Amino acid sequence: MSPAVADDFPRRVLLHPPVASSDGGVLTDYEGPQTSSRLTKCSWDEIPTYCDDNTLSVFYINSRDLKSSDKFSYVEHLGSLNIAVICVSETWFSRENAMTFNLKDYNHYYNCRASRSGGGVSIFLRNDLLLLNVSSRCSSAEDVQILRIHFTIHTVPIYVLLIYYSHRSVSPQLIDLLDNFLPRSDSPCILVGDMNVDILKSDLISTSYLSFLASNGFCSLITSVTRPSSNTCLDHLCVSGFDSYLISSYGVVESNCISDHYPIFANFSLPSSSSDGTGVYFRRIFSAENYLLFKSICSTFDWTFLLCQQDIDSMMSMFYDYLYSIYDQCFPLKKIHRTRSVKRSPWFTNALRKLRSNLDRVSRIYFKSRCPVHKSRYYLLLKRYRLARKSCLSRYRSSHIARLGSSPKLLWRYVNFECGRKKNVPLLLGKLLLMT
Repeated sequence: MSPAVADDFPRRVLLHPPVASSDGGVLTDYEGPQTSSRLTKCSWDEIPTYCDDNTLSVFYINSRDLKSSDKFSYVEHLGSLNIAVICVSETWFSRENAMTFNLKDYNHYYNCRASRSGGGVSIFLRNDLLLLNVSSRCSSAEDVQILRIHFTIHTVPIYVLLIYYSHRSVSPQLIDLLDNFLPRSDSPCILVGDMNVDILKSDLISTSYLSFLASNGFCSLITSVTRPSSNTCLDHLCVSGFDSYLISSYGVVESNCISDHYPIFANFSLPSSSSDGTGVYFRRIFSAENYLLFKSICSTFDWTFLLCQQDIDSMMSMFYDYLYSIYDQCFPLKKIHRTRSVKRSPWFTNALRKLRSNLDRVSRIYFKSRCPVHKSRYYLLLKRYRLARKSCLSRYRSSHIARLGSSPKLLWRYVNFECGRKKNVPLLLGKLLLMT
């Protein structure tokens, strides 16, 4: 009797790797691949959002004309939920009116068609996230629009690729554009959009598309119907570089209030960035016992059911699912609490840190554009930062010397330490003269 794969089990997707126990133990029995039971189906008012600083939330909508005030109000509602990244396809914006559709506390990046109406993609990025790069691409026939942003959240670099593809088949042009735009790094990447490829089917089109994504390390989170009128899954949310235990929730909003496509979303838990340098990390347990368990299961598992498949694509897809599930069960994830010692300068205040961050942002804009306006702004901020830095350092040294005044030994130890840096000698000696 060959094992059966559950109907809702996503191909090339593993969503439930087992976690090791605190003593590093492993599971001994293999129960086959697990289904995607964490996929959430909810209404518009039941969207699971996490507004804490350690969560990255991504929301995608196929709007079919976002210029309508009624439809844009839904985007404003998402902004009120503090969604980090809001992606919209088929905005139908033009290059003239796209800049007029702004969202409070968000930056708007867009890619529109130039010669004809329709299509278009937009990303609304929360303005407290540090943007590193924005790039876009549109095919010659304007049937493919791609928008890629690169930003950091808690020092974690993230890529988000938003794609709208208007054709009904996967052409080499789309694969080439995807291949050129996928990041060549190990940073986490989120690929989202309307590809007009139904991944619920097992035909050559969906298999070619999924095979390309799998070869680049992507897995699809959304494996249910996103367009009820045709009973297809055309809207995709694929991730790469995220450990499955960092995915808090994902799902489909079963509502046709915006268009005939269901909105989709995902929430990712990020390592905490507390000031004491502590964080939570995950790693797999690659012990000798686990290697033996993996070898034992693979050698004793009955693989003959694969020969019953009608085509090679279904056979390879099922083989990949079972092998990957065995791998996750034999080499489970373990949560690691790591403490890193972070030495911060006591005189470098939060206000000074924000000023330095603003200076770095303006400097990147200036050195990239070489615009005279950005140049004058950069040097003005640089002058303000140097004056503020000097003032904070002077106040800290003065207060520190005043605190150590009752202990000559500690006072002169501090003076000798600082006077080792010759540039500090006049300043410190002046402070000591004022005290005496």
